[in-house]
Amino acid sequence: MGAALYIVLDSAAPGFDPSVNGKALSWKEGRLAAIAERLGVTPLMEFFSECETDAAEFGDDSSGDLNLPLVGQEQ
Repeated sequence: MGAALYIVLDSAAPGFDPSVNGKALSWKEGRLAAIAERLGVTPLMEFFSECETDAAEFGDDSSGDLNLPLVGQEQ
């Protein structure tokens, strides 16, 4: 399964084009977080949100085991 991140603005920002390659943004998110930390600015994922409908659709995937333990958690 692939992942992609997209920018959705609450209001229009003059001169800002929110179009990005969502897969590339997702792929480099860890590197961007490290850069943000080094610069002392808020990492992009601090702005992440997901509507309840999308979250419910993601959790409704019956093709995989959604009861996997968290990293470091005993089974």
